[in-house]
Amino acid sequence: PTALEDAVLEFSLAGLDPEPGAWVVRGTDPALEAKVEAQGDLLRFTPVPDASGTDEIEIARTGISGLVAVKPAVLRWLPLDDPPQILPALPGEYLADEDQAIQVAGPGFALDVDTDPGTLQWSVSDFDPRLVASAAGGSGGVRLVPVPNANGQTKALLRLRDPATGAEATREIGLSWNPVPDPPQAPAALFPPVNAGEVPLSPVLSWAALDVDGEALRYDLFLGAAGQDPVQLGADLSQAEFSLSLLRPSTSYVWRVVTRDPGGQSAESSFSFTTQAD
Repeated sequence: PTALEDAVLEFSLAGLDPEPGAWVVRGTDPALEAKVEAQGDLLRFTPVPDASGTDEIEIARTGISGLVAVKPAVLRWLPLDDPPQILPALPGEYLADEDQAIQVAGPGFALDVDTDPGTLQWSVSDFDPRLVASAAGGSGGVRLVPVPNANGQTKALLRLRDPATGAEATREIGLSWNPVPDPPQAPAALFPPVNAGEVPLSPVLSWAALDVDGEALRYDLFLGAAGQDPVQLGADLSQAEFSLSLLRPSTSYVWRVVTRDPGGQSAESSFSFTTQAD
């Protein structure tokens, strides 16, 4: 008789011996058979889990006359490639700060009785694309890179696949990114443009600044003739512009803007321009 791996193998001996008696099985292989049961003329062989192979046994019966009849038999379990498993020890939740990648799973969290866990392939799907920019999988696990400056939570489906058979195990996991205050971006000159010439003697300096967290920004403004130390003209300004009084004609100036957010993070830029002749 033949069966697939892990399947109970049974066969009937009914009618082989008309005399009353009991069947006895000899010579079983403990590496293949976990349990042998005789229920009247029905023999049941329960295999060792995940074991496969062939076993030559003897089936003996002693009749009421004392005679012993022996019948050889061959039991065969065919190998079956079991699906991979994700071990329970795998964490269900992963947490990182904004802009930091999250590493998930790996060979230490995989089990496959027929395959080297290091050859199994990990991947992740069904996540929120507003949070996850990319998910690079492979035998070593999955590296999830967040969308820049994004924070929040998403569920995702972790997959473990046997490339030889296509069999797959899945597990739902949670991914979270904590918000982290970002510094403001360096300010950019609007007027005068960088290195501009023929600038009016009483210009209104203006600039643009961006904070990716949407926080209100404050500004410090410095101005000085080229080659001289700049003087602070404005402190803790709420508007991204400043009106200058009369400047010297045909003079090169350097101006600097320092941008600060409510958390004290800052960025700054310096620009130059030349005034028009009187």
